[in-house]
Amino acid sequence: MKKCAKCNKEKDLLEFHKDLTSKDGLYRWCKECKGQYDEEYRKSDKVISHQNSRKYRDRKAEYRKVRYNSDLRLILYEQAKSRAKNKNLPFNITLDDIKIPDICPLLNIPLMRKPYGERTGFHMNSPSLDRIQPKLGYTKGNVMVISMKANAMKYSATLDELEIFCKNSLKLISDVRDFNNQGLDNRTNN
Repeated sequence: MKKCAKCNKEKDLLEFHKDLTSKDGLYRWCKECKGQYDEEYRKSDKVISHQNSRKYRDRKAEYRKVRYNSDLRLILYEQAKSRAKNKNLPFNITLDDIKIPDICPLLNIPLMRKPYGERTGFHMNSPSLDRIQPKLGYTKGNVMVISMKANAMKYSATLDELEIFCKNSLKLISDVRDFNNQGLDNRTNN
């Protein structure tokens, strides 16, 4: 048990953030008090005026540009690590496990990113880190880089749905070819 220096209540040690600079290794305020203080501080005029300053916006824009143009593997790695933490999935990959091909291995479309200034939302040819077996998480041998389009298809469809989609697509293409060929035969006979 520890006493919070702000609300003066005795609380369990798990109710305090870690702080390596303090003697007991815990922050002096409980998580609840610290959270309330941080929320009020973020709404203060001092912070809001700083965030509205030209200097702050320019620095933020420059940071986003540098971040966007940095090693794509690092971005995919950090995004995957965050998703793994949020979804409580295993994660043991390194940057070396992320290999970005030029062509999507599932759809045979080129993988590419829009230049920084043109970046607007979802881009189907963007590289995306895929979990081959989703339940295994981001583990060695279970990740590959594919297009965002292929990843969205894999994510939203079951194997049975993908199989039916492929069969019906091939049948439809075959029917259209047969129809077009019959139309050509009829025109040449007339």
